[in-house]
Amino acid sequence: MNLNKITLIGRLGRDPKVAQTKSGVPILEFPLATSKKFKVGEEWQEETTWHSVKLFGKSVEYVQNKVAKGMLCYVEGEQQNRSYEKKDGSKGYSSNVVASVLKPLEKIGGSLDSSPNTNVEGGSAYPN
Repeated sequence: MNLNKITLIGRLGRDPKVAQTKSGVPILEFPLATSKKFKVGEEWQEETTWHSVKLFGKSVEYVQNKVAKGMLCYVEGEQQNRSYEKKDGSKGYSSNVVASVLKPLEKIGGSLDSSPNTNVEGGSAYPN
C-alpha cells in the first residue's frame, strides 16, 4: 500500500496567481509558509519552510478572491515532483503540493473564519 498525502497549515507568501494549462484548465498558484519553533540552548529559534501550492479546476474561480497574502490556510493534497528540460537544455526539477482541499482559516482582513462552507476541493493531479 502507498500513500501520498500532505496536510499543511500556513500563511500565503503572496497573493495567489491564476493561470491556465495548455488545455485551458485554471490553476491557482501560491507559496505557503509553514514555521516551527524550537529551542537551542536558552534561545528560541524559528525555521520556515516554503511550499509551492497549486490548485486546479473549477474551484479556482471560487477561491481566488477568498485568499490573499498573509492569510492562514489549511491545505490538503499530494506531493508531486516533476522534471523538465530548461531553455538551455539542462534538466530542471520542481516540487509542488497539488491541493485537493484548500480552506481559508481567516477572512481577508485577518478575522477567523468559522464558516463551514469555505472548503474548496480541487483536482489532485496535473491536467494536460
